[in-house]
Amino acid sequence: MKLHDLVDHSAAWLDASGPYSDVIVSSRVRLARNLRTVPFTTQSTPDEEIGVVEAVLGAAQSSPHLRDGTYFDVAAMTEDDRQLLVERRLISPALALRKGRGGVLVGPHERFSIMINEEDHLRFQALFAGFEPETAWSLVDSIDDDICGGLDIAFDEQMGYLTACPTNIGTGLRASTLIHLPGLVLVESIEVTAPYHPEWPPASRRRILFVSPRRGDEEAYAGEVIGRFAGRAFRRPLAPEELERYLGFWRDIRGDGAGLEESLREVLVAVLCSPHFLFL
Repeated sequence: MKLHDLVDHSAAWLDASGPYSDVIVSSRVRLARNLRTVPFTTQSTPDEEIGVVEAVLGAAQSSPHLRDGTYFDVAAMTEDDRQLLVERRLISPALALRKGRGGVLVGPHERFSIMINEEDHLRFQALFAGFEPETAWSLVDSIDDDICGGLDIAFDEQMGYLTACPTNIGTGLRASTLIHLPGLVLVESIEVTAPYHPEWPPASRRRILFVSPRRGDEEAYAGEVIGRFAGRAFRRPLAPEELERYLGFWRDIRGDGAGLEESLREVLVAVLCSPHFLFL
C-alpha cells in the first residue's frame, strides 16, 4: 500500500455495510500499551523512539493481520500527507504534530492500525463500519496477543497496564462509535438531554474545589485540595512525602500550560488510580 492508494479508494469503515449503518458510521476499539524498559514518549530520546519503532515492526511480523501491513513514517511526511492520515482516522492530530520519531502501521483495508510513539508507545485500533464493537474488540484482542507476546509490556499486578495518561491505566481500552446525525443538518438544531443544575457550580463540584482563603496562592490551594481529596479516598491523612509527590505531579502538569482546575483534575484521577484507593 502506498499513500496515494488511500486517495484512490475509500476506507472499509466508510462503506455503510455494517449493522445500523444508516445511523452509525463506524465502531472503534482502541488499546494503549507501553514497553516496560523505555520511558514514555514525553521523556524518551530519539534513539529510544527508533528502538520502539523497530521492536513493534519486528513483533508485527508474527501477526497474520499485519504481516503485509504498511508502515508510514510520520516524521518523514509532509504536513498535507499527515493530514490525510488524520482524516482517514489512522493517526491522531497529536501524532501528526509530534516532532519525534513515530508513525503508523496500517493493515489491509484500513480496518486495523497501530500508532507508534504517540502519547503511548503503541496505540492499537480497529475500525468497522456500522455498529460492530464486538467485532472490533475481537480483532484488537487477537492482534494484542500476537504482538505483545513478543514485547516486554509495562504491566503492574495491581494497577494493570501502565500508560502515559492516568485515565488510561488498567485495561488501556477505549471503545467508541461515530454517529451520523442527518437531522442536525436538516433542522439546524439539536436537542440535548443532560443533568440540570439549578446553580453552577453544583454542590458536588464545590465539595472538591471548595472556597478557601488560600485560593490566591495556587500551590497552597492545590495542596489543600489534593490533601483533602486523597485523605477521603485513602481513609487516612496523607503523609507529607505523599502530598509532595502529588504536588510534584501537579506542578509538572501546570507547568505544561494546563489551567488550575484541569491540572488538579489530572492529579485527582491519579489519586483514584492508586492502589491505596482501589485496594482498601
